[in-house]
Amino acid sequence: MFKKHVIPNAGYSRMIRLINQFRKSTIAKQDLHQATGKYLVGVSSTRWASQIIVIQTYLELQLDVHVIAMAREWVVPSRTDIEFLQQVSCLLKIFVEVLRRIQTVKEISISLCYGYLRAIYKSIEKFEAHNLPSPFANSLRNMLNKRFDCIMNPSAIDFDPVVFIATALDPNHAFRLSDSDYKVAVCALQNLIRMDESIVLEAETIAIESFYTFWPDPADVWKIREKFIELITDAYYTAPIVQSAHLHSLTGSRTFLYVNNYNFSHHRQNPHENIKTNKAVFPDWVGSCHECDLYLLFGFPFMPKELLPKPFSSVQWFDMDRNASQLFSSFFRQFLKFGDPNLPYDGAWAAHQPREHWYMDFNYTNMASLKTPGVLKRDYHFHEVAFWNNYIPQVDFSLND
Repeated sequence: MFKKHVIPNAGYSRMIRLINQFRKSTIAKQDLHQATGKYLVGVSSTRWASQIIVIQTYLELQLDVHVIAMAREWVVPSRTDIEFLQQVSCLLKIFVEVLRRIQTVKEISISLCYGYLRAIYKSIEKFEAHNLPSPFANSLRNMLNKRFDCIMNPSAIDFDPVVFIATALDPNHAFRLSDSDYKVAVCALQNLIRMDESIVLEAETIAIESFYTFWPDPADVWKIREKFIELITDAYYTAPIVQSAHLHSLTGSRTFLYVNNYNFSHHRQNPHENIKTNKAVFPDWVGSCHECDLYLLFGFPFMPKELLPKPFSSVQWFDMDRNASQLFSSFFRQFLKFGDPNLPYDGAWAAHQPREHWYMDFNYTNMASLKTPGVLKRDYHFHEVAFWNNYIPQVDFSLND
């Protein structure tokens, strides 16, 4: 945005040229410091916000700068140039403020980002309400819409309400939601629990918020993030999949359920390993990601780099990953061949039954046996599954009655 609309502008170029003349002239710098107690600053190649600070400092000192420059017959920006620079400063100063605040915050949450984005949008709206139409303001708004419409504009085709939901469930930032955005968040939660009614049912929202609140410290940012991930995981993955397995077993189908707990990031936390390229693909906080079983099933750890998807081309795979992939794909092959995922000479994996909800916990660890797929357990996350599949529908029915 800055490179496209500001740097090519003649007014900005004249300002930078004048600043460089001051910085090269010791006498001019001394005169300016004597008159204002300040110096002009130059652009830093390593700090994005420095360009805005350069403009702000120049505008603050422009009267004295012009007097000193004109005495030396230096070219100064025109009135039109100054008006353009003032527009840029007014529109972009909010970005500098947001950047400064982000640099002082220890943890950045989704709900915190909502507040910053809303502040940026309101700043542009305020500028447009008190100034003549500005091409720069229009371009800035279009750029923001292009990048953030999918999370900030409910009218967008590809809108995802995850930011609104996260903010509504965060006690530190829920108050920042506008009334309309709060209604969108509640409606999104309503759709999440598969409601058909057009009215907003507050009872379900209260129940969900209560169930996924870390009550020992409700304002703990890390716990809010952790609980929000659990909410989305349980609603979109855990409850539907467990219910599907249960319904299949009720019909008499031979059903086997597994849970992949293999964590690619766990053994990549060794500081002595050269694993810099793995952090972006397998960050520590992800744990066992929802699609990590596909990486194991299709043998990513064995693939040549040129056959891997681009984000994985620089990943360093370990023997442990290859062993896990071999074991994981083995019980899939067994199921395709025989309708039973148990490996040869191992019958530990019991079928999922209507009253005995067996599942295999796949969590291969270093030096573990390749003869068994994991540890047999039962009733996977039964509290969370019961909440979504039993309690929430009952709340809905009781309200309708």
